Amino acid sequence: IRPNRIVVGKRGEVYVSGSDNAGYGAGVHASGSGAKASLYASGGVRLTAAGNVSFAGSGVDVYGGAYAGESVSVLAASGAAARETALADVTIKTGGNFVVFAGNNTLDISAGSAAGYNAGLTAAAGGAVSLTADAGVHVTASSAINLKANGSLYIEGYEEAGYDAGVHASASGSAAMTVLGNVTMTAGGAFSAVATGN
Repeated sequence: IRPNRIVVGKRGEVYVSGSDNAGYGAGVHASGSGAKASLYASGGVRLTAAGNVSFAGSGVDVYGGAYAGESVSVLAASGAAARETALADVTIKTGGNFVVFAGNNTLDISAGSAAGYNAGLTAAAGGAVSLTADAGVHVTASSAINLKANGSLYIEGYEEAGYDAGVHASASGSAAMTVLGNVTMTAGGAFSAVATGN
């Protein structure tokens, strides 16, 4: 979604969610010199605006979907390259302010769980494989970040990104896995997070 401005809600509950199981059980295989294969599985929430991003409601929930890229098989052999990108993240980028107000209830911005769960990566005979699994929350605002809830306030990266994944390389192969479950919030101006309770 890439409009100039994203504004969701004035009354009632605001609910934004990605979906579960993006790319579940897929196979990504490449063999032979110069061959390439990739999977981009996103169940996350990604909002980009040149101006302000504003959520306002009695409660505000923004959730990434769970299990993106679960049980994917990634194989590269004989000089080929294969990669998997599994996203259960919440990523918001704004050229202005990021303002969220939950008037009566909870403000909750949470990534989905288990991105890249149980993935299998195998590189052999000079092949190269990689997995990037992101279950984090990433907010970047050129100006201020202002979060306020008259209930509770939660900002959470989620658990089990890359959990139980297998990464194997042999015979000059290379295998790499990058796993994120973190929260990053970057503001060009002030940062404020206030929960007053009910």
